[in-house]
Amino acid sequence: MMKRTLCIITALLLILSVAAPSMGAVTIDYVKRQLSVYIFDMDEVSRMNCLFRSDLPDAPYMSAKDYLDTLFDGDFDEIRDGGVYTLSCDDVSMVIDTGKDTIHFDEFDALLDLDLSQEDEDVYYADDYDITYEGDDQSLDLDAGKYGIDLTEYDKHAYLPLVTLNDIFSATYLGAHYVGGKIYFTELMDDPYYDESAAYSKTTRTQAEADFTYNELCFNFDYFYGAPPKASAGESIKKRGLDKALDEYNGDDPSIKELLRSTDKSKFYIGLVALDSYLNDGGHTVLCGGMMSAMSEYPDTTLCKKLKKTPDGTNMNETMMYSTAISALMSKEYVAEEIKAIRDDAYTKYDIVKEWKKDKKNQKDGKKNIAAQLYVNGDTAVFVFDSFIHEVPKALKWSLEYAQKEGLKNFVLDISCNGGGSTSVLMYITSILLQKTDMSILDEATGSISRQHVTIDTNLDGKYDDKDRYTSYPLRYGVVTSEVSFSCGNLLPCLLQDNGIPVLGDTSGGGTCIVTQHFYPDGIPYYTSDSHMLIRSGDKQVDDGATPDYNLLKDDTYGNTDYSDFYNISLISQKLEDFYSKPRATEAPTESATESPTEAPTEAPTHESKTIAEVNMPKVDLSLIPMIIGAVTILIAVLTIIIAAAGSKRRKW
Repeated sequence: MMKRTLCIITALLLILSVAAPSMGAVTIDYVKRQLSVYIFDMDEVSRMNCLFRSDLPDAPYMSAKDYLDTLFDGDFDEIRDGGVYTLSCDDVSMVIDTGKDTIHFDEFDALLDLDLSQEDEDVYYADDYDITYEGDDQSLDLDAGKYGIDLTEYDKHAYLPLVTLNDIFSATYLGAHYVGGKIYFTELMDDPYYDESAAYSKTTRTQAEADFTYNELCFNFDYFYGAPPKASAGESIKKRGLDKALDEYNGDDPSIKELLRSTDKSKFYIGLVALDSYLNDGGHTVLCGGMMSAMSEYPDTTLCKKLKKTPDGTNMNETMMYSTAISALMSKEYVAEEIKAIRDDAYTKYDIVKEWKKDKKNQKDGKKNIAAQLYVNGDTAVFVFDSFIHEVPKALKWSLEYAQKEGLKNFVLDISCNGGGSTSVLMYITSILLQKTDMSILDEATGSISRQHVTIDTNLDGKYDDKDRYTSYPLRYGVVTSEVSFSCGNLLPCLLQDNGIPVLGDTSGGGTCIVTQHFYPDGIPYYTSDSHMLIRSGDKQVDDGATPDYNLLKDDTYGNTDYSDFYNISLISQKLEDFYSKPRATEAPTESATESPTEAPTEAPTHESKTIAEVNMPKVDLSLIPMIIGAVTILIAVLTIIIAAAGSKRRKW
């Protein structure tokens, strides 16, 4: 029995429709259009057939084969068996059943790890990698029909909504963006090479568009959301799914679910902000991120003009919901600004040896645009960097050589204000400090673990040879962290601590999941914690952070948190002396109220390849609303930094 009838309206607008033969079948009309598709560059454009549902005129369907052939460096074979399509490349496959609206992968992670059509050209220090998979089953089954997402066929090809394809393959960090009537294949998490302002031209949408947006969001969260422990609603979503989890908040008027399904995009925005406060994991999940960033990037667009006046004060419940959520989202950013100010003041006491600027393409107007700094006090060097960007490896190598040449004893990485970045930079750091270039990733969607071993040009001579294995320095290492140390800024101290390098400061801020970028059907981007989770020794998630071996937090005379010892290099030097003077077979000392969960290893690290919950939101006094809404400007600026820096990219090296 046919479940539905596909009606294609051709370029000549000829409608070919056939009534569904069974009772209860759904008839969906589609329009075929040939669109301009840009392939990662404005100079490379092709024409592709796309389908549009009659009730969703701004949500294109793309041939799964066209999408996969553009995303990956290889052609996919497509075999049709009735309404079932099997697309395969290099012994991995994707099976699409257009009758049942289901998708099956035998080896989902192996498919994601196929060679991509685009590689990160900035990674000049890493090359080949080996991946092995652990776990009995890498399979993944997706039921799109459960969410009202129609999968269809046309001209002997399977077609899926473009946003659905993007959600499924977001962990490749490549995707396709439909905006302004054109499709742009793009490197996700990077600045767009095209004008995306058209995504912010409408302030309303139809109910069909609102429902499709909500259903696609539920599909994405139920299958690909990592549910990090720091997100208060994470466990509920993991157990019940997003739709049922939102029922817990239906006591509010309006409820978050009502706002998310509103035809008024300003109300949709309020719902996203409110939901973000329950999903707040430190910076990876930002459902309102695209809208907030657009208010500064595209201030003159119709939607952004309206969002700047949202909420308008006519509905006090909406205003309270919004202001409470903004307050919750801003709390960590206030701490980050406080710590940065304390650090900048403290380091004026020390000699700065060298400072490295960001590359021009990474610079932001009105910012210091510093990639890294090297300070020295006594026999200790402190290397400061706030993002894992590709300028860091050269700066780090220069600093280590300087410390060795000057006969220094200690080398400290200060990542107390580091919000994350590229895992390839992280691997470069561990290749020098630990002589290890391994990383493990758990996919919560399938339960499989991928073990990745990367070849690193440690000495940065442009060659990958045995000399890289012996690039090391006779220094005693340490790392300073705070609650602001997030994503890669959290994973690095976990890995270093697992290998006998002490952590000083405060427990790092978590961020165990990789961050992925998605698009709502109207083209507005958003960001989530993906199901791919970075793990440390013992295959443990790292969202709890690295507990410091030496806790440097203290209270001032007024009972406020005092971070000054984080940047007391003399004190840090003393702690390193204590740590490294102890017999390494014993447990690493700790001055923290919480015992460190790791022990120092009994052997020096070698260059061997391994194969290795729910809370109530605080209420805000209505008199504070103007101040809180004014703080949105700060949050917009912060989001720009988070989006640029927090991405622990699961990209090929």
